[in-house]
Formats: sequence, structure tokens, C-alpha cells
Amino acid sequence: MAPAFATTPSRSNEVAAPPPARTLVTRDGAATFVEVQTGRSDARRFYSYAFRFSPLPVTHYSATLRVTPNGPGASAVARTHTWEAQKGQEGEARKALAGIYEAGPQSIRAKLTR
Repeated sequence: MAPAFATTPSRSNEVAAPPPARTLVTRDGAATFVEVQTGRSDARRFYSYAFRFSPLPVTHYSATLRVTPNGPGASAVARTHTWEAQKGQEGEARKALAGIYEAGPQSIRAKLTR
């Protein structure tokens, strides 16, 4: 399982030009990801992004997270994504992404249930 992200440092030291980008560092500090925002609507409750840099063996990674009501006081989060594994790295790519997909919601759930 991939470690959850520990930090999301500000990108304020870079030129402030759309689209916004952020850096994610794993809790153990072993991996850094840079993602660029490709779409967002607070009113429609979605956020879309693409990896600008990733240590994962994937290219053309993009994803959208969408929050929808799921009963009184509850919400559901759905993720859609596309990516291409580097040749010969298909299994490793699936395993790494599955770990991230599992760790992300667990981290959010832990923060909301404190």
C-alpha cells in the first residue's frame, strides 16, 4: 500500500499563472508528485487534475474527484481516471495506483471522524 501524502507545500514561489499546481510528498518522504489542476467547480463539487511529475510508471495520468450527496449528512466521493502504463510496467502501475486510491479515502475518513 502506498503511504498517504504528508505534505502539500505551497507553490507560491512559482509564477502565479493558471493552471494551479501543487506538490504532494508521501508521508515517508520517499516520493514526490506534482499535479496541475485541470478543472474545478465548488458549485458542482468536482476537482480534476493531471500529473505533471510522478515517480509512478505511468504517463498521461488524469483524474476527477466528484462529491455527491448520499443521504442525510453523508456524501460519496467518486474518482474517474485515465492513464497509460509504461511498457512492461502494467502490473506495477496498477498496484501503485490501487494503493494510492485506497490510502486517499482512508486519510479523508480519518480526518473527518476525529
